[in-house]
Amino acid sequence: MSQHLLLSADDFLPLESGFRLSEEGFSKVVRQKRAALKRYAEGMVGGNWAEDIVQNVFIKLLGQVFRDCNGGVVMVWMYRVAHNESFDLARRQERIRTPETLPETATRPEADRFELRQRIDSILAQLAPMEKACFNLVHQGYSYKEVGESLDITEDNVAVIIHRARKKITAMAI
Repeated sequence: MSQHLLLSADDFLPLESGFRLSEEGFSKVVRQKRAALKRYAEGMVGGNWAEDIVQNVFIKLLGQVFRDCNGGVVMVWMYRVAHNESFDLARRQERIRTPETLPETATRPEADRFELRQRIDSILAQLAPMEKACFNLVHQGYSYKEVGESLDITEDNVAVIIHRARKKITAMAI
């Protein structure tokens, strides 16, 4: 599954210090990566804050200058920013979801889904930050190589981190 952006040199504007996305290039990135970035952010901080993180990534992308015209570089940069934004948000505000936050009209299946999601979130919250980041990206279909590039670690390190995360998840789920 290729996760790279489909951008060409025409999607970049040359600057003295590098390249910046053109308006058309920026629009392509938003269309191609918004949903995937939102899923990543949801995995990191939950659905309530994911859209804010994605918007912050795109705001920062507007002013970003790259050394070359490469969609892969843009993709890696976006996930690194989303990763950092997620950790910044988690440090600033710890949000705890409780059954009281469900609407009073919630049916039992909705409550069951909420409780399951709460259990999964509880298990994932116990992972180390890098384990959580790697696990979320791999779960979205990114290769270990792509995850390593996004998080600035080696492919072998990603494999070790994923192995440890899976062991922890299995132990906690039992």
